[in-house]
Amino acid sequence: MSTYVKTLGNVFWSRGALDGIRALLLVLATAAVLDLATALHNISTLGLSAELNPVAVYIFATSGPLGLAVAKLATVAFASLAAVYLVRSGQAQMAKATLLVGSIVTIFGALSNVWS
Repeated sequence: MSTYVKTLGNVFWSRGALDGIRALLLVLATAAVLDLATALHNISTLGLSAELNPVAVYIFATSGPLGLAVAKLATVAFASLAAVYLVRSGQAQMAKATLLVGSIVTIFGALSNVWS
């Protein structure tokens, strides 16, 4: 098993100072699932023009809904691994800030799907 995957497990399940990291990882993952679900709903009911993210439109047009889901999963995995790297480098506050910004952007994406 990769060192980063083991570290991600340690970060996720540890107690104390890293609880904020764990919570932000959960928020980011939940927001990504909601963003994906609302985007797929809008695309299925309103068409591909309902999606405002041009990268998501391209991925959906070339790979379909499964491709969009894989891309969303890869984005969350990348953010999680970046957070693990930052924590291992002694920059837990930067990891929290990175996950917070990613969560806010993803929540905004989900809300924009609901409001459109």
